[in-house]
Amino acid sequence: MSVKDDPRVIASINRLRHLGLSVLVDNPNPNLVVILIDNESLIRTIKNMIAKSISYPKFLIFEDKETNVMGLYIWKGEKPKIVQELENKLQ
Repeated sequence: MSVKDDPRVIASINRLRHLGLSVLVDNPNPNLVVILIDNESLIRTIKNMIAKSISYPKFLIFEDKETNVMGLYIWKGEKPKIVQELENKLQ
């Protein structure tokens, strides 16, 4: 039996997909499974997990591809100009 057909491997792949990850499964030989995860789906999933963890209503999650970081603005009162500019840039 191929490792790809093992119920634990199948369940693991399904859990990754349930998280919202786009996965590609390769089975180069019966004893090996390679699972590739799309970077965009990884970033989207992490952003969703962060958003669900923030209980404060005024926040924005952003990704800076130049510096390879993800950040979070949280503010009180009116939306700061820097956040407005970033939202316009993201749209």
